[in-house]
Amino acid sequence: MNSKTTVILIVIIVLLLGVVGGGAYFIFFRGGDSEPEETMEIGMEADVVTNEEDARKVQPRPSSFTTYYQRDIYVKNGRQASCHIGNSSANPYENIYIQIYLNDENDSPSEEIYLSKLIPRGSHIESFTMERDLEPGNYRGTLVHACLDENGNLVSNFPVIVEIHVS
Repeated sequence: MNSKTTVILIVIIVLLLGVVGGGAYFIFFRGGDSEPEETMEIGMEADVVTNEEDARKVQPRPSSFTTYYQRDIYVKNGRQASCHIGNSSANPYENIYIQIYLNDENDSPSEEIYLSKLIPRGSHIESFTMERDLEPGNYRGTLVHACLDENGNLVSNFPVIVEIHVS
């Protein structure tokens, strides 16, 4: 190959890597400290709000779901977490479940610390026990809302950043 062909090939490879890397970034985490309503969606449209009252105001759309949560999770005694995470009554799908991960140094989900049971439409959880103790401190995590269809099949999952405060 001549040097001109080599340069063109390198430019094409760099551009492809940039496109793939950028797409992966937006698929796996939303980045920054943006508000929960601006989070990245995977698979379908999502309305993630902070309380049931706001969730009731959401106009249902085809291929959408509505959940709500509080951004801060408080943990006592290393494992006992308090939070408010709900499957809105405005959700067209019957059940959701959630997964909570600790984020690594790149702010990507790395270690699952909680997997909920099914949360039926119109209900919520206020506390849970994590899978392991955490040392006192503040952690960033990712909360994944997973929406199921009437047959129990995963329709979509939607990650949002949470702050985990351990005392």
